[in-house]
Order: sequence, then structure tokens, then C-alpha cells
Amino acid sequence: MFRPVHASIMDAILLHPEGISLNKLAKELRGRVSRSVLLREVRRMREMGLITIDEDEKHKQRRIVNIKEEVIEAVRTLEEQEIKSLDEAVGSVKKMLHAYAEARRKVKNKLILEYMKHRMKTRFLAILEAIK
Repeated sequence: MFRPVHASIMDAILLHPEGISLNKLAKELRGRVSRSVLLREVRRMREMGLITIDEDEKHKQRRIVNIKEEVIEAVRTLEEQEIKSLDEAVGSVKKMLHAYAEARRKVKNKLILEYMKHRMKTRFLAILEAIK
């Protein structure tokens, strides 16, 4: 089951296209997610097929966490853009809905769709705040 903590973790990992070590991820999420919860949820997210955990070639004890390419492709369509008018806001919402409809046809992993919904909600709230 997709949980809000998964969205926080995935958002933090997405900021690092080359991947991020578990220790750096824990530092970035300090105050929002405890280290023990982070480790438990990262394992679950790997089992759910949302992320990969690979060994670092330079340091044998370090693990590098990456978002799966399927997730990156799905959320790439939800790129943020500055909203200056009501027409742009409507266009942005329309684009998000089309991207989600397309993803529903293509994406097999339902948890990726849940993450897309989370990102869309966040983006929709930002659009509502930008409308003047």
C-alpha cells in the first residue's frame, strides 16, 4: 500500500538523478522521517518495485538508492511550470489529467499511479495558490 512517507522518500530521491546513498537520504529527510522508518520503508518500496538499491562501486558498504525508470517516465509528464494566468492554469490541469490517463493505460504497477496522484494533488494545490 502506498503511504505518504513513500512520497516523501521518492521526492527526495528524485532530486538526485545519479542516485543517493541511504545515509545522505536519511540526512535529507531528518525531522520528517526517522532513520529506522526510512530503512524499513526503503526495503518495502524496493519490494513494491518503485526503487532499486545497488552497491556503490567505490565503496562496498554503501548502497545507492535510485527511482526505477518507469516511475521517472511517469512523473516526467507532470513537470511543473510557472502559472501566470487562468488559461495557463486550466491548460496545466488538463495536461496533468491527460498524462495520468495515458499512464493508466501504460503503467502496470498501481503504486506508480498512486505516486502520480500524490504529485498531481501537490501540483494542483500550487496551481490554486497561483491563480489570481
